[in-house]
Amino acid sequence: MASIIKGKKAYSVVYNYIDENGDTKQKWETWHTHKEALRG
Repeated sequence: MASIIKGKKAYSVVYNYIDENGDTKQKWETWHTHKEALRG
């Protein structure tokens, strides 16, 4: 599942995933607009 978080000037999409060792990790992607973050 992904979450969209608004920062001061950009939006971040945060993904939670399980790596090959079974540990839960997060991946962050940054976009300039909310529309881009939804498509991203």
